[in-house]
Amino acid sequence: DVGVVAYADVPSRRYCSPTKVGNYLMCGLPFMVQEGTSEDDILVNQSATGLVVRDFLPESAAEVASGIRQLMSRDRAKLREICRQVGLENRGNQRTVEVLRPIFEAYSENRK
Repeated sequence: DVGVVAYADVPSRRYCSPTKVGNYLMCGLPFMVQEGTSEDDILVNQSATGLVVRDFLPESAAEVASGIRQLMSRDRAKLREICRQVGLENRGNQRTVEVLRPIFEAYSENRK
């Protein structure tokens, strides 16, 4: 199985952060994402946790299918472990706390 993050090719998708990516990774599932969606295409390329596609248009179907076959030919147990670890490091609660704590502390200081 592979998760799919399919967003319209519009400028705002560069700044979206699909929650489903974290869900897929935490479940140990690799995912497919279009170039330019949040930073998820970069995450996939750096961590080998899925497939980055140019687009989801019919004329790209053969290329996408080839990528999926290659992804699914990997050792599933190892891929699941890698996805889970990448999910914990990038989308886990601890990461959320690391990012949000300074924001909340700065807000709290400014309210005094």
